[in-house]
Order: sequence, then structure tokens, then C-alpha cells
Amino acid sequence: MVSSLICSVVLGLLAPTRKALVLGLKERGEATAEVLGVATYLSVAAVRAHLTALERLGIVSHTNQRNGPGRPLHIYRLTPAGEMLFPQSYAPLLRAVFDAVADDRECEAKIMRFVEQAQVFELQQHVRAPSVGGRLRELVRAPTFAPFFPEYEQTAERTWCLRFRHCPLKEIASEYAQCCELEQRVVQVALGESATVEVQSRMTDGSPVCAFNVRSGG
Repeated sequence: MVSSLICSVVLGLLAPTRKALVLGLKERGEATAEVLGVATYLSVAAVRAHLTALERLGIVSHTNQRNGPGRPLHIYRLTPAGEMLFPQSYAPLLRAVFDAVADDRECEAKIMRFVEQAQVFELQQHVRAPSVGGRLRELVRAPTFAPFFPEYEQTAERTWCLRFRHCPLKEIASEYAQCCELEQRVVQVALGESATVEVQSRMTDGSPVCAFNVRSGG
């Protein structure tokens, strides 16, 4: 808990440009200096200089990728220490709970129902719009999902993509699939019966984001 708090403080103390680059890598999983330059409106040289400094801090690393003759591309990504800059405090607590009730399925189910009901109750204080699109807009702004760095975009008429750029449960989600299932159910309940929520991608499967396809039935 203390180490997670310290890491979160470190992220807040980074200079705005470097924080933007770290967030850019978090969102994309990996990227070149050219891609990050477009995203942050910086020159490639400036981006490379900042990334070099972040590498010295142990927050960023890179690999070389050759696509023909010439200089290889530098592909940047966050290191494990860089990932720790984002909220991780939920995972150790849930792991301790799951380990404590590992042989009691009934107790485990009760705990999951309690967590789900608590999340739904909190979300209902913030997600109240009459339309699915309006509820999506309120959901990504709700404190409940703030640690997940949520965002959404409309992809077609009455269709949206909801993404979580970070998962504070990722550390244990690969072992306990019910964590991912719980979050999907919470999103579904928050968006209402007129919405259909389907999984597009999950971080536990190697994707840089958890993404859901959301459709409105009316």
C-alpha cells in the first residue's frame, strides 16, 4: 500500500511533458518517438530527449525494430517500475481476500456480490443520464472508475467503444477471471438494460487496454 502510494506521488511529480509521455505509453502499450511526438505536439528530438531521461530513471525502456535499411526504430514501453506509477493498491487486498477463502466457494461468491453491489451503488450516485451515451459520459467521469483511466468514443450510430487504459486489478485478474467478469457486470448495470456490453479486448490477453463494445437498443 505504501509503495503504491509513493509511486502514484512520483507520477504526479513528473514534469507535465514527461507525464504526458508516460500516459501516452500507458495508453498505447508501446510507441515510437514519432507517434508520441504527434500525440504531444512535440518535435521528435524533444520526445527522444525526454524518453532518454525517463529511461535513466528506470520508467521507460526500448527495443530496436528493423524494417529494412537505415536506422532501426526505437519502440518504447513502460518498465515494471513505470507500470507501478499507476494505482495498484486494489490487487494485494483482493489477493489476500481470495487466498483467505480459496476453499470456500460460497464465501468467495458472497464477497464478489458485496463488491459488485458496492460499486454499483456508488456509480448510481453519478450515472443518471436518460440515454446510454449520456450514461457513458458520466461513467468515465465517475470516481469509481478513475483508477482505470477510462475513455470512450462513438464508433457508429448508437454504438461506442469504452476503454480502460489501466487496471488496478491486473496483477491478479489473470488468476481470478471473476475480477474481469465483475467489472463487466458493473458497467452493464450502470449503463442500464437498454445497453449491450461486449468484451473487445482484455489486458490479461496481452492487449494494452480493456475495451468494451457498447450498443444502445433504444
